[in-house]
Amino acid sequence: MQLDINRMKRHFDNLVTLMHRSRELGIRLLSGTDSGNNTFTPYGQLHAKEPEIFVRFGGYSPMEAIIACTRDNAFAVGMAGEVGELKQGMLADVIVLERDPLADITVLQGGRHLAWVIKDGKVVDFGRAGRRMPRSWRSTTRRAERRRRSLRPFGLEIVASPA
Repeated sequence: MQLDINRMKRHFDNLVTLMHRSRELGIRLLSGTDSGNNTFTPYGQLHAKEPEIFVRFGGYSPMEAIIACTRDNAFAVGMAGEVGELKQGMLADVIVLERDPLADITVLQGGRHLAWVIKDGKVVDFGRAGRRMPRSWRSTTRRAERRRRSLRPFGLEIVASPA
């Protein structure tokens, strides 16, 4: 099969134009990926590429791209006010980075800049000394697990995080 690079470029340019026009009209663009369902997009490798695309080609600031990937996605799945933001009483799995994604959105990619992953109120042990989160954070994670269990019969797994 021969690839038509010019056709691919035209298609990409049209998508970029569509991204800009959608934003002008107030349409929320969401982040989501098909990675993992074929050999050329291995699972987990492209999840954080979309915020970079939003910033590089869509005119988003890094913070707007992160919001599109978290709060706006929560809105789209009917969970606004429950997940998608770091606020007291909301459900969240969190990544802590060694570098600032607002200065360079690509630090979200590949896990190279992960300092901590907090999953269900516990720091994930990457061979470092494990620490637990403060007790006040733990009740929120119990609600998250109940919500996840309630969605499993529908084939859904909801995790709100930027990556």
